[in-house]
Amino acid sequence: MSSTLWFIRCSQGHYAALQAEVEARDAHARLLRLCNDDVLIHMAGELSRTTEAFAACLHEDAGENLEELVAGLARAGAFEQIICFVSNLDTEHIGRLFQSGATEVIATSGAEAPRVHAQGRRVERTSQADAMQCSDVQDDPAYGGGRCDASAAPASKPAERETVAHAQPPAATDDLDEPEAYGVRARERGRDWQERAASASPKEPPAKRRAPVVVAVAGSGGSGKTTVLAALAVCAAHAGLRTALIDLDLMFGDACLLLGSEEPGDIGALIEPAQHGALSEDDVVRASARVAPGLTVWGPMAAPERAELATPGVERLIEVLRRESDIIFVDTSTHWSDAVASTVSACDRCLVVGNHAASSIPSTKRVIELVQRMGVARTRMVGVLNRFGAEGCDEEYALRFEMSCALSARVHIAEGGRELNDLAAFGQLSQALERQTPFARSMSDYAMRLFKELGCPVVDDVASSHAAKKPAPRRRLRLPWDKQAGDAA
Repeated sequence: MSSTLWFIRCSQGHYAALQAEVEARDAHARLLRLCNDDVLIHMAGELSRTTEAFAACLHEDAGENLEELVAGLARAGAFEQIICFVSNLDTEHIGRLFQSGATEVIATSGAEAPRVHAQGRRVERTSQADAMQCSDVQDDPAYGGGRCDASAAPASKPAERETVAHAQPPAATDDLDEPEAYGVRARERGRDWQERAASASPKEPPAKRRAPVVVAVAGSGGSGKTTVLAALAVCAAHAGLRTALIDLDLMFGDACLLLGSEEPGDIGALIEPAQHGALSEDDVVRASARVAPGLTVWGPMAAPERAELATPGVERLIEVLRRESDIIFVDTSTHWSDAVASTVSACDRCLVVGNHAASSIPSTKRVIELVQRMGVARTRMVGVLNRFGAEGCDEEYALRFEMSCALSARVHIAEGGRELNDLAAFGQLSQALERQTPFARSMSDYAMRLFKELGCPVVDDVASSHAAKKPAPRRRLRLPWDKQAGDAA
């Protein structure tokens, strides 16, 4: 009889409970416990090449965030079930778990996973291959074997829990079309779940949604980082997202020029207001330039010599835009100012852009190490190989680049050629993306995948094709998307 291989991701203290949960569902399950998210995502990518089905049971400890791990496993396409244990009733967070690809979320009322027991039966393994678990963090990270005994779990009363299967909480998906497959019963379960969640913590208002921040970095100049990020911002605006683009190449940035604006906003206008506390609407609008419907750009600085003074204003600007926009893109420079370092350390996704230049691979490795030292996990990084398909940037080079980066998430952006360079030079990057070229297709495909991974409110029929000429109908903001191009407060 064939059996399913279940990947268990939890601490040692929660393993017995998750083991019993899995065996209650699948008596013949084989279990493999892992402690490292990077290893789990890497193995998921390798398993996607096989025809066998797998499942995952994940536990979220305090301070952790499962969303990126779930998204990585869902992308692999090898997992029939992805079950998540969460220790709080945050409706927004659980909604994002479902959007990332979770098939079931079990919200426990306590800080630990429920103590589920095999009633009257002793579960033993006959071989190490049937019950593998990795050692603790302090031990050798290689996989080790061991026996797992469900009866060893304490005989305490199971913690009360609520289980939601295939149902997205309405509060987290107001801007999305609900897939028909969920049906009426799923919507009813979602409403029941939301009511129970509200009654469990009546004094805590639901947290407001915060727009994700996507940062692009590169180890050397000329990688095409600004073009890639500006193209992603255009794709976001075309998909109906309220998009903010911040150019943190504060001295000589040219993101506005690529998008057709000859009057870039001066982010230096935020220096004095930031010294007095929160930014006002007029402050934010004065520093911006609206370059297209739904797309507004901040930066660089009109006085480059003041670049080192911009950090407080940039930090406060991002806080405002997290509340007022759907997604934020931040371009950087090869010189890391305090503003760049602060933004990178707080980003939701870091795009590490390289190409086939002679120095690209060693410089990309160095910038990845720097980003890690800033506190960004490798699971939040994406290795972006730009100009794929150009002379010298073939499959063999792409493999070398990916092995050097050693990132589980990676993407290839096709070479745009002379046509892209000519259009970008005249500020017509948006027109370049409307053409059916390898560059436009690769950018559009990755953009829509990125938006869904981050939980952005992209409607499926818009996301299916970048060729949609009209943006999805969405509520627009007073700040600062009301302003016309070149307007100043």
